[in-house]
Amino acid sequence: MRDALLQKGVDAKSSHVKDIDVASIGGYDCLIVGSPTHAWRPTEPVREFLDKLTPQVANGKSAAAFDTRIKSFLAGGATGGIEGRLKKLGFKIAAPPLALYVKGEAASKEQKRGVVKLIDGELDRARRFADQVASSLQ
Repeated sequence: MRDALLQKGVDAKSSHVKDIDVASIGGYDCLIVGSPTHAWRPTEPVREFLDKLTPQVANGKSAAAFDTRIKSFLAGGATGGIEGRLKKLGFKIAAPPLALYVKGEAASKEQKRGVVKLIDGELDRARRFADQVASSLQ
């Protein structure tokens, strides 16, 4: 997504939520928050990050949410919780939330290291999502 935003001329940076100083968000026009889905909600680090945000940080800014999940009717998603929190804070939603589907080998060594593999076509959907966010900022 960052690369797609950069290609559209948007100055974009990507970071893990643990590495973000919430005060630095004031220097950006838009915040995109994503999370793997764990038990139908964002991971604990993402929830903690969202809890640190204030309406002052959101003032005049756009935001968007995405998650990764397995393709199953029982899987649920994290985007509702992320987007709901962003709206409650006062962010203007730049694009509808995006669910990206990953291969379902939940116990694989790669997933335990935080590496997931998207199902074919999902990377293109992520690029289109980033393009939509970029268009909303113009």
